[in-house]
Amino acid sequence: MYSWYYLVMICIFHQDKVDAGLPTAITMSGVIAVGTSHGLALVFDTNQALRLCLGSKTTGAEFGAVSALSINHDCSRLLCGFAKGQITMWDLANGKLLRTITDAHPPGTAILHVKFTDDPTLACFCLT
Repeated sequence: MYSWYYLVMICIFHQDKVDAGLPTAITMSGVIAVGTSHGLALVFDTNQALRLCLGSKTTGAEFGAVSALSINHDCSRLLCGFAKGQITMWDLANGKLLRTITDAHPPGTAILHVKFTDDPTLACFCLT
């Protein structure tokens, strides 16, 4: 089992390498995804090795910190909700950005929860 403290230490260690910022959100399901204050999502395998660094500091400056994360049931997609209200979807096989949603609700309101459903074409989010 992974402790929050240990994952924070991993992120701080990787922060020196990728300037990721501090951890702000976490989700686990076959892989571990940690959202950061600089708007990045760090994806680790079960051996705690960094597999992917998703996003950029430019995206982080525009969207804010990662505020919510969700991995789908087969660990092929990651949803990232942001402090300024945007949502991104990433392919975990190759690290490609698949979709950015900027108009789901009024800008500037943080996404507090994102969740894939059993239907692979449907996800939901919550503001409060």
